[in-house]
Amino acid sequence: DSRPVEVHRYDVIPYQTDANNLSPQLGIAWQAGRGWVVRAAYTTTFSQIPPVTYQQIRLNPPHVLYVMVPDPDLADPLRGVDVRPDARYSPTWLSPDLCTPYAHMYSLSFERRLAASSMLRLNYIGSRSIKLLNAYTMNRAEPVPGLPLTTGNLDIRRPDPRYYDTRTIVNGGIAYFDAAQAQYDLPLWRGLLVSAAYTFSKAIDQGPDFATTAAARDIISMRSQWQYDSFGDKKGLSNFDSTHSLLWNYSYDLPAPRASSRWVRVLAGGWQIAGSHMWKKGTPLTLYIGSDAPGFGNVDGGGGDRPHLLDPSILGRTVGHPDTAPLILSRERFAYIRPGEHAGSLGRGTFRKAPIWNWNASVARQFRLRSEWLLQWRAEAYNLSNTPQFDEPQRNLSSPAFGKITNTLNDGRVFQFGFRFAF
Repeated sequence: DSRPVEVHRYDVIPYQTDANNLSPQLGIAWQAGRGWVVRAAYTTTFSQIPPVTYQQIRLNPPHVLYVMVPDPDLADPLRGVDVRPDARYSPTWLSPDLCTPYAHMYSLSFERRLAASSMLRLNYIGSRSIKLLNAYTMNRAEPVPGLPLTTGNLDIRRPDPRYYDTRTIVNGGIAYFDAAQAQYDLPLWRGLLVSAAYTFSKAIDQGPDFATTAAARDIISMRSQWQYDSFGDKKGLSNFDSTHSLLWNYSYDLPAPRASSRWVRVLAGGWQIAGSHMWKKGTPLTLYIGSDAPGFGNVDGGGGDRPHLLDPSILGRTVGHPDTAPLILSRERFAYIRPGEHAGSLGRGTFRKAPIWNWNASVARQFRLRSEWLLQWRAEAYNLSNTPQFDEPQRNLSSPAFGKITNTLNDGRVFQFGFRFAF
């Protein structure tokens, strides 16, 4: 992965070209007897450092001045702010030893053919992703003896008076994924085609996940509550973790009727019924405090603070229905950070969103008009069961709507009809 070069040399990338990556691939298959086949595979894969990551140094002086203004005058936001080229600013630095993230990926499967040439597979799938991109936000305001904790003296309480917040992009993340899967495949047998898979899995990380860029929203989501406790604060469930998942696909060609009438055979034969059904456990969600002010957050100059948990009995609960969400996430179960405390006690990803339940189905009929002309009529239904997929609740403890679910992520039942002519 070569080091980018800015053509005008305004910005200089500090890390070197990463040219020593080795990506082996290994696969083994063994006929174990009694119809069983054992397969194992391993590979190491490498990603790249994306442009959105390394281009953040464009926001550094002398060409750009990035300032932070606590409690601004809305009529004149820059009143009293020093905007000279050598003034205090908020820089983004790239680690000089930044390199490409990589992942060890491995699997083990047991296969056996059953009746009607169907196949049963028992799989283990795992990965360890190393050196994921992360952003450490430092130089935050700290408690200083003799100074009250207010948003007005944030800059006075920063350790380095030259800067506001500083961000350093490093290879500071590890992610873990392990899954056990049972899969059944029935090839076309008497017009029936079936495939079903159940997956039991767990995904955890230290803040960044597989797709992190350490830029934009990733910086906010990866920000630890207290700047000196980055790793201990952020390890938890990945934002895409779903413990249970069931996927079922089917297709059935209805047999032609044995009728004496030609028109009955034409109209009643050639129909196909198909469908796909998915059920997944909801993904994790994290609560936060929407204010850094005294009596709410830790007054360090930025967001990312989480509240204290007063009722541990609700940990791990699924908050997935508008009627029950406010009862689970009631305000009396939480508390704000008290002045002088560094962080709230609530962990990351400690609740779950609503599960996913989706069923799509179709009915189709194909007519042969001539030897090379085909006409297909097809009726499709999306979300056939009309099951709502509720959005996550309001996660901001300081919001009046905290704990309420006010939206859905899917549409209601949708029918679609169409004709297709092929020649």
